[in-house]
Amino acid sequence: MKNGFKKFERNIKKMQNKAKELEKGQEVQLDVLFTESFMKKNTNFLSFDEMLNKSPFTIESQQDFESIPVDLWDDFVRENSKFFNWEEMQQEATNLYMAKQLGF
Repeated sequence: MKNGFKKFERNIKKMQNKAKELEKGQEVQLDVLFTESFMKKNTNFLSFDEMLNKSPFTIESQQDFESIPVDLWDDFVRENSKFFNWEEMQQEATNLYMAKQLGF
Protein backbone atom coordinates (compact mmCIF):
# COMPACT_ATOMS: atom_id res chain seq x y z
CA MET A 1 0.00 0.00 0.00
CA LYS A 2 2.85 2.38 0.80
CA ASN A 3 4.44 1.84 -2.64
CA GLY A 4 1.12 2.58 -4.32
CA PHE A 5 0.85 5.88 -2.49
CA LYS A 6 4.43 6.86 -3.41
CA LYS A 7 3.71 6.10 -7.08
CA PHE A 8 0.51 8.15 -6.89
CA GLU A 9 2.43 11.00 -5.26
CA ARG A 10 5.09 10.92 -8.03
CA ASN A 11 2.37 11.00 -10.70
CA ILE A 12 0.73 14.02 -9.05
CA LYS A 13 4.12 15.80 -8.97
CA LYS A 14 4.66 15.07 -12.68
CA MET A 15 1.22 16.45 -13.50
CA GLN A 16 1.89 19.59 -11.45
CA ASN A 17 5.20 20.17 -13.23
CA LYS A 18 3.60 19.63 -16.62
CA ALA A 19 0.76 22.00 -15.72
CA LYS A 20 3.32 24.68 -14.82
CA GLU A 21 4.97 24.19 -18.22
CA LEU A 22 1.62 24.53 -19.98
CA GLU A 23 0.83 27.71 -18.04
CA LYS A 24 3.83 29.39 -19.68
CA GLY A 25 1.71 29.65 -22.81
CA GLN A 26 3.89 27.88 -25.32
CA GLU A 27 2.61 28.04 -28.87
CA VAL A 28 1.51 24.73 -30.36
CA GLN A 29 1.64 24.13 -34.10
CA LEU A 30 -1.80 23.57 -35.64
CA ASP A 31 -0.81 20.20 -37.11
CA VAL A 32 0.20 19.08 -33.59
CA LEU A 33 -2.99 20.42 -32.06
CA PHE A 34 -5.24 18.96 -34.75
CA THR A 35 -4.04 15.36 -34.78
CA GLU A 36 -5.17 12.90 -37.44
CA SER A 37 -7.37 11.12 -34.90
CA PHE A 38 -8.98 14.44 -33.91
CA MET A 39 -9.59 15.35 -37.55
CA LYS A 40 -10.99 11.91 -38.47
CA LYS A 41 -13.34 11.91 -35.49
CA ASN A 42 -14.56 15.51 -35.73
CA THR A 43 -14.30 16.64 -39.36
CA ASN A 44 -14.77 15.49 -42.95
CA PHE A 45 -10.98 15.41 -43.36
CA LEU A 46 -8.15 13.04 -42.53
CA SER A 47 -5.73 15.81 -41.53
CA PHE A 48 -5.53 19.52 -40.94
CA ASP A 49 -3.49 19.90 -44.14
CA GLU A 50 -6.27 18.21 -46.09
CA MET A 51 -8.79 20.61 -44.54
CA LEU A 52 -6.70 23.59 -45.65
CA ASN A 53 -6.14 22.16 -49.13
CA LYS A 54 -9.82 21.38 -49.70
CA SER A 55 -11.06 24.69 -48.37
CA PRO A 56 -12.26 27.28 -50.89
CA PHE A 57 -9.37 29.54 -49.86
CA THR A 58 -5.86 29.76 -51.27
CA ILE A 59 -3.65 29.03 -48.28
CA GLU A 60 0.04 28.94 -48.97
CA SER A 61 1.29 30.60 -45.79
CA GLN A 62 0.36 31.46 -42.23
CA GLN A 63 -0.40 34.97 -43.44
CA ASP A 64 -2.86 33.61 -46.04
CA PHE A 65 -4.62 31.61 -43.34
CA GLU A 66 -4.80 34.58 -40.98
CA SER A 67 -6.23 36.81 -43.72
CA ILE A 68 -9.33 34.63 -44.23
CA PRO A 69 -12.39 36.50 -42.93
CA VAL A 70 -13.42 34.87 -39.66
CA ASP A 71 -17.08 34.52 -40.66
CA LEU A 72 -16.17 32.71 -43.89
CA TRP A 73 -13.79 30.32 -42.10
CA ASP A 74 -16.46 29.72 -39.42
CA ASP A 75 -18.94 28.81 -42.17
CA PHE A 76 -16.45 26.35 -43.66
CA VAL A 77 -15.76 24.79 -40.24
CA ARG A 78 -19.50 24.54 -39.50
CA GLU A 79 -20.18 22.81 -42.84
CA ASN A 80 -17.27 20.37 -42.56
CA SER A 81 -17.03 19.48 -38.89
CA LYS A 82 -19.11 18.85 -35.80
CA PHE A 83 -18.21 22.32 -34.52
CA PHE A 84 -20.24 25.52 -34.74
CA ASN A 85 -17.18 27.66 -35.44
CA TRP A 86 -13.37 27.83 -35.54
CA GLU A 87 -13.13 28.97 -31.91
CA GLU A 88 -15.07 25.92 -30.72
CA MET A 89 -12.91 23.59 -32.82
CA GLN A 90 -9.70 25.12 -31.45
CA GLN A 91 -10.96 24.94 -27.87
CA GLU A 92 -11.83 21.25 -28.13
CA ALA A 93 -8.45 20.40 -29.67
CA THR A 94 -6.66 22.47 -27.00
CA ASN A 95 -8.54 20.73 -24.19
CA LEU A 96 -7.62 17.32 -25.59
CA TYR A 97 -3.99 18.36 -26.11
CA MET A 98 -3.68 19.65 -22.55
CA ALA A 99 -5.32 16.55 -21.07
CA LYS A 100 -2.90 14.36 -23.01
CA GLN A 101 0.07 16.47 -21.88
CA LEU A 102 -1.07 16.11 -18.26
CA GLY A 103 -1.29 12.33 -18.63
CA PHE A 104 -5.06 11.88 -18.73
